Amino acid sequence: MDWTIAQRPAPSWAVSQRAAPSWTVTTTLQGVDGFNMALYGTPIAYYSMAETALGDGASVSRFEELLGTGPVMDAPSGSEEGTYEAATSSVLFDGSDHYEPTSGGTAFDTLHQTAGTIAVRYYNDNATSFEALFGSSNSGSKVGLTLWRRSNTIRFILSNGSSAVYNASSSAVVSAGWVNAIWAWDATSVMFWVEGVAAGTTASGGSLSGAVAGSNYEIGRTGGTWTFGERISKILIWSDKITSAGSIADIQTELAA
Repeated sequence: MDWTIAQRPAPSWAVSQRAAPSWTVTTTLQGVDGFNMALYGTPIAYYSMAETALGDGASVSRFEELLGTGPVMDAPSGSEEGTYEAATSSVLFDGSDHYEPTSGGTAFDTLHQTAGTIAVRYYNDNATSFEALFGSSNSGSKVGLTLWRRSNTIRFILSNGSSAVYNASSSAVVSAGWVNAIWAWDATSVMFWVEGVAAGTTASGGSLSGAVAGSNYEIGRTGGTWTFGERISKILIWSDKITSAGSIADIQTELAA
């Protein structure tokens, strides 16, 4: 019996070649969790204690500036240092001596004369006195640009040296506990948001052209005397007036993160 072996052609393999993927690396100004401040305006600074390695109860020599491009806080003297609270990644100020200063001639100077947005996460204990969250160190009370809180409102004062361009407060009630607040202003008006919800608008009462500039700025104090007696966790600062609903919602989410 004859056996015939059938031969089939050897299989051929075709290798499909695709172009190697290309990667575009974009350098952005980012804060905690990669939050890109430049998507919303021109960033000046992002101060936060969220990435610190300090132990609970340690003295805080300065807030961390996360962008690497904003004004760096100067180290206060030992008696002026706040206390780090690890559970909330915040600095506890004593309402008397504690504050965080910047050096003079910083990027904050332009905030007096153009526009800006500042977002702050702080703890509200409903104290009835005026307490400064952030402001200029010009001597005297309520001089220059100052963010305040008092009882159940947030406030905004900007002086041009002779009169107040703005002396305004939010319309919304601020409850006791952690608060996320946003101030945005230009030569026309200042606008407030509390927990991402619009909390009032106040028209300008004067010109920004003569607004006080050239002074140091401080977290937790203003005017050399007006201090803050609770905790601050984050401060984000832009040199633009940011008002769109989507941007405010994103900033609110970042504050609460």
